[in-house]
Amino acid sequence: MKRAVVSILFIYALIYLLPLGARPLFIPDETRYAEIPREMIATGDYTVPRLNGLHYFEKPVLGYWLNAISIKAFGENAFAVRLPSALATGISAVFVFFAACLTAGAAEAGLFAACIFLTFFAVFGIGEFAVLDSMFSLFVTGAMAFFLFAYDSDPGSRKRGWMLALCGLFAGLAFLAKGFIAFAIPVVSIVPFLIWEKKAKEIFRIPWIPIATAILVSLPWVVAIGRAAPDFWHFFIVNEHIRRFVESNAQHAKPFWFFLVILPGAAMSWTFVFPAAFSGLKKEGTGKTIVRYLVCWLVFPFIFFSMSKGKLATYILPCFAPLAVLFAIGLETALKDGRNRLFSRGALALSIFVLILAAGLAAVQMAGPQHIRPYTTAAKWLFIEAGLISWAFLSFLSANTAPWRKKAALFCAAPLCFMFAAHFAIPDTVLFKKAPEILFERHTGVIGPDTLLVSETSLAPAISWFYKKSDVFLFQSRGELSYGLSYPDAAHRYIKDVSRLKALIAQRRNNGGVVLVLKKKKYAELAPDLPVPVFSDTRGNFVMAGF
Repeated sequence: MKRAVVSILFIYALIYLLPLGARPLFIPDETRYAEIPREMIATGDYTVPRLNGLHYFEKPVLGYWLNAISIKAFGENAFAVRLPSALATGISAVFVFFAACLTAGAAEAGLFAACIFLTFFAVFGIGEFAVLDSMFSLFVTGAMAFFLFAYDSDPGSRKRGWMLALCGLFAGLAFLAKGFIAFAIPVVSIVPFLIWEKKAKEIFRIPWIPIATAILVSLPWVVAIGRAAPDFWHFFIVNEHIRRFVESNAQHAKPFWFFLVILPGAAMSWTFVFPAAFSGLKKEGTGKTIVRYLVCWLVFPFIFFSMSKGKLATYILPCFAPLAVLFAIGLETALKDGRNRLFSRGALALSIFVLILAAGLAAVQMAGPQHIRPYTTAAKWLFIEAGLISWAFLSFLSANTAPWRKKAALFCAAPLCFMFAAHFAIPDTVLFKKAPEILFERHTGVIGPDTLLVSETSLAPAISWFYKKSDVFLFQSRGELSYGLSYPDAAHRYIKDVSRLKALIAQRRNNGGVVLVLKKKKYAELAPDLPVPVFSDTRGNFVMAGF
C-alpha cells in the first residue's frame, strides 16, 4: 500500500506540478487571474480586486490571495500562477480518497477513487489552468466531505462538532472564492439526502455550527469590502448571481442539456467503462447511507447547474469528486465479482477510439492542407502521437488482463503519457490564438514608462501582466471591464472611435508614443484609417503596432 501511495504522489508531481510552466499563459482567463493578484501585490491593496487598474467585482478575493501568495513565493511566472489550481486538485483527491475509504471501508478503494479523480479529463484540464474553479471545487469538496464525516460520527459527540465546524470552515472559504454558490451546492445536496434518510428534522438542527463557522470565516472580508467599495455587493449579487442564473441573455448562455452533452468528454477515459461501473453500483444498491449521500452530492448540484442560464464547462467541476467515488465503488464491486466483460469491452473500445484519434491526427498533420495542420513542427505532434499510442496500448492490455487489480491499474495508467505530453505539445494553432506573450517578448525594449498601450478588452490583462502596467486604454470594447470603466476617474481610458484614437496618437507622438495591440482582423479593419506606424509586427492572431 505504501508503494502505491508513493507511486501516485510521484505521478501527481510529474503530471500536475513539474510541467506547469511549460506553456505561456492563455488569454483571457489565465492572464486575468495572474494580473489581479499582481496588482494586489504592487498596490498593497488586498481588499478590492482590480484588473488593469479598474475595479473588478466579478469574484470575491480568496482565489486572488492564493495566487498572490504563490507569485510572492515563486515569482511572476506561469508556474506560480497555475500552482494553486494544481495543488487544489491534489488536495481534492485526498478528500476523495477518505470519502471512498469511508464508503468501502478500505484504503484500496480510496486509492482507486483518487486515481479516477486525477485522470478525469475535466479535472486534469482545469487543474492545469489558472482559473478559480479548482480552488472553489476544493473548498466545496472539503465542506461536503466533512459533513459526510460528521454524519458518520455519533450524534452529540465532540467529533461531530469538530467535523461540522470544518464543514463550515470550508464552506466559508468556498464563499470567499466564488460567492453564494458555495452555499447552494451543500444545500441542494444535503437537504434531499436528509429527506431520503427520513431525517428531515435534522435540516433544522445540524446546520447551525457550519453556518456560524462560515460566517466567522467570511465576515472580516465582507465588512472590509463593504467599507472600501460599497457598490461591490450590489454588482456582485445582481450581475454575478441573479442575472447569470435567470436571464435568457445571461453571460455564457447555454441550453439546459449543455452539461449532459459535455459530461462524456469531461469524464474520459472513464466514460468507456461506465456500463461496468453502473452494473457494480446496481448490485451495491443505495442501501448504504454513504452511497445515498454520494448520489445526492452528484445529481442535485448537476441539476442545479443545468438550471442556470449561464454555463461554462468548468462549473460542474465540484460534481467530479462524488462521481469518482461512485465509479470506484461500482468498478471494484464489478471486478471483484469476476464480471470483467463489460469493463474489458469498454477498455477495448477506448483503445480503438484512441487509435482512430492518433491515425486522424497523423493524416491531418502529414497530408492535410497547411492551414488546418495543428502543428508546425514534427517534434510536437510526434510527442502527442506517442502519448496517444501509449494510451491505446495500455487500454488494450487492461482489456486483456485477468487479475482485477492489475486490470484497474493499467486502465488508470493508460492516459498518463498523453497527459504529460499535453503540457509540451499544445497545438500551434492554439498558441497563435491564445498566447500573445510570444509577440510581446519581441518588443520589450520599445515599451517605456511613458508609452501608452491601447488594446481590446480580452488582451488588456495579458499586456498589463507582461509589461507590469495597469493603465492600458481600451479601444471599442469594454466587456468584463465595463463596470470598472463606469467610474468617473476611469472613463477617459475608453476610446470609442477611430477619430479619438488618431487624436491620441498625434497628441503622444513626442511624449512616449502609442503602441496598439489588437487581434489581426480588427487591426486590418483599422489600418487604412491610421497613420503609418513606426513598426508593425504580427504573430499568430495578434498585431502590435507602434506610433
